[in-house]
Amino acid sequence: MVGMNITFYGVRGTIPYSFPKAIKFGSNTACVHCETKNEHIILDAGSGIYPLGKKINDDKPIYIFLSHFHWDHILGINLFDPFFQEGKSIFIVSPNKRRMQNYFKTFFDGVRFPVPLSAVASSPTFLSYDQVKLKGIKIETFENQHPELTYSIKIKHISTKKSLCYCTDNEIGVLKKNPSAYLKFIKFCENSDLGIFDAQYTDEEYQSKVGWGHSSISDVLNLSKEASVKHTLLFHHDPLRPDHELSQIVTQIQEWGKDHFPEAMYDCARERTRFSL
Repeated sequence: MVGMNITFYGVRGTIPYSFPKAIKFGSNTACVHCETKNEHIILDAGSGIYPLGKKINDDKPIYIFLSHFHWDHILGINLFDPFFQEGKSIFIVSPNKRRMQNYFKTFFDGVRFPVPLSAVASSPTFLSYDQVKLKGIKIETFENQHPELTYSIKIKHISTKKSLCYCTDNEIGVLKKNPSAYLKFIKFCENSDLGIFDAQYTDEEYQSKVGWGHSSISDVLNLSKEASVKHTLLFHHDPLRPDHELSQIVTQIQEWGKDHFPEAMYDCARERTRFSL
């Protein structure tokens, strides 16, 4: 493996909700797997981390990066199989490592989950973003516009010069009201090979959701053009949005791309899809 292999295990926001019309895009909450030659990098630990944990069967270290602590981004963490495997090297990286340590103890307190903390054979290490040093990988973060302290995460592969921007739970509509902050966000995302952006709301829906911490589709499209993102994926889909609506959105954003930024690609993130950078 030369670069990065990226696989989606959860693409929804708020809560995992499976129903017959959510098969094509999936129903798990946020979890993206980025595998390199040297490590597994996991972006958020929503319900999608459960099936991911059953796929990891090597001894490479595992870094779980949490964008923030809202429930839909951490609710699968105590069901991650490698935690219970002795000798696994696991690092949980978050905006506040002490807060995450306390949460982790709560997850295994015997009340909310029947397995005690003593059963976690891997003894994970807790780190803040600035404490992570990865061979051949550069990690950058950007503080999002969200009710909870939340960060976008950029992964840059040094040898291939390819980059992935993971930008969930960020309200671009509010961020734009601060021109200097918006410009910094454009620079953060600039020329990314793959951009994963929270676009939970249609433009119409967003009118009644201002201040909720999520973006409209139009705001993401305009940002991706301004930042010259090569491949944009809409993410953090509303849990009740059925496949046919998401398919319609795919058609709409691809038509928008042809008219406004034909050099780029546009799609909606869906579970079980894989990208190589």
